[in-house]
Amino acid sequence: MRRALTLMLALAATPALAQTEEADRGYLAGFLEDSLSGAGRQVTITGFSGALSSRAQIERLTIADDAGIWLTITGVSLDWSRSSLLSGALEVTELSAESIVMERVPDAGEATLPSPEAGGFSLPDLPVTVAIDRIAATEITLGEAVLGQAITGSLEAALQLADGTGSATLDLLRTGDGPEGEITLDASYENATGQLVVDLNATEGEGGIVSELLDLPGAPSATLTLQGTGPITDFAADIRLATGGEDRLAGSITLAGGGLDGYRLQADVAGNLAPLLAPDMVDFFGTDIGLVLDATQSAGGAVTLDEFALRARSLTLAGTARIAADGLPEAVAVTGTLASPDGEPVLLPFADTDTRIDSGSFSLSLADAGDAGWKGALSVLGLQRADLAAAKLELSGSGRIGRTPAGNSLGGTLTLLAEGLAPSDPSLAAALGTSLTGGLRLAYLEGSDALSLSDLRLAGDGFAAKGNLRIGGLESALLTSGKVEVVADDLSRFSLLAGRPLAGRGMVRLDGSVGGLSGFLDGAAEVVGQGLSVGIKPVDDLLTGESRVLLSVLRNETGTTLRALDVDAGPLSARPRAP
Repeated sequence: MRRALTLMLALAATPALAQTEEADRGYLAGFLEDSLSGAGRQVTITGFSGALSSRAQIERLTIADDAGIWLTITGVSLDWSRSSLLSGALEVTELSAESIVMERVPDAGEATLPSPEAGGFSLPDLPVTVAIDRIAATEITLGEAVLGQAITGSLEAALQLADGTGSATLDLLRTGDGPEGEITLDASYENATGQLVVDLNATEGEGGIVSELLDLPGAPSATLTLQGTGPITDFAADIRLATGGEDRLAGSITLAGGGLDGYRLQADVAGNLAPLLAPDMVDFFGTDIGLVLDATQSAGGAVTLDEFALRARSLTLAGTARIAADGLPEAVAVTGTLASPDGEPVLLPFADTDTRIDSGSFSLSLADAGDAGWKGALSVLGLQRADLAAAKLELSGSGRIGRTPAGNSLGGTLTLLAEGLAPSDPSLAAALGTSLTGGLRLAYLEGSDALSLSDLRLAGDGFAAKGNLRIGGLESALLTSGKVEVVADDLSRFSLLAGRPLAGRGMVRLDGSVGGLSGFLDGAAEVVGQGLSVGIKPVDDLLTGESRVLLSVLRNETGTTLRALDVDAGPLSARPRAP
């Protein structure tokens, strides 16, 4: 504050009473650099002139982060009233620039999450009145890294902010060789009455930014409008999206409340998005898509979803939820179905390959806030893919979620059922069989950086696996530790996978740790067989009866060490000789 007052006095002083042009120019440039710079942001001003006149100029202004300069503004002109600062006003006739070049998006650094508590909206109470009649840039250039396209345009805007009342107008016009585009905004707000006015219109020609970012078929022209007038405590706006001159989505959005009452957001939009979808998605979504939303955020930050409903031709999803201010779900009731109205198989969108199902259902419920019990189920009937078919896939589970002194916790049991399995790979089909059952227990404690999976079970026709695993987070490079045991009653089922005739009964036991990202390995493997055969007579003669192999390996930053290799097979017994 002291420096700002000194600056205003220096600007208002006459050359005879105060400083020279050179000293004033250096002081003002330094003041702007120091005021605009911050952590991870360095502002540099060169070629500052006109500090003691009503029109100041800057040859070049750059903003840099740790990776270098990302914004360059050249030819800046400031037509303003210096003396108005002393009367508590910043009056600017024109703030213009010859060019603004933004090569990339700046490095945001460590993200800081906003406070969950709701607060009333109001314009800032600045110590001065701000009135900028014209903000202009002859040429604005955005690099391809910013929005996916190199963009050239021009800017015209104005800003007024005084006594809790603000207004802004903006006209951003895209020029150059790219598609046509323009964004216009006329908005105002008054703290005293809470009255908000918004009129936003964004248009662009074929091959524009929105079309490319959304990968719209044919990259059509697009128009988005948002218009609303009313108090911020009960503000309603109409939204419209059109492409190729035809309406695609329209509806209303309402924002009510504020301050100690929290906020309530309601939305009801619908339309025909089929022309914007890839041909293989039209049958799934259809020509009438609708979304209804009714959500409330309390003053304390808790979110209540009183209604959520999404409908499309082959999809329905609806539910309610309540989320505490700390992010812990306290109540959830969500259901969804996948089914084509004509009874034909549903082609799923966004799959990596052509995937169809006869029908599907999903449900998730959570009740009893504080130490809530959850229950969920997922069912798919008639799965058809090029690499796999299944008559039925079911995943169900239940458990609890709640708060502990150490943090939020999640625990539960999951079960798996697969019937009518038919992999396209004959060797995989022979190994897996036509049905699988499985299950596990899971436990997670917030802040522990690990997920525990216990009582792991997977069983098929003639084989079974069991074990326990602990999976670490990114801080431990996804270090996974545990024990797994697999038993096969008849190894002949794996002959096609091995590429040779196998026979006998076998057991494999694994114990140790593996770094998912680091390549670290510290483990032991034990293989025990009965009557093994691999289709090679000299080897089969050794494997008659019981055979056992024990292997212990350590791999770390210093290399790989074979700690043990013990083999007992019929008359053969082998141990590595100590060095």
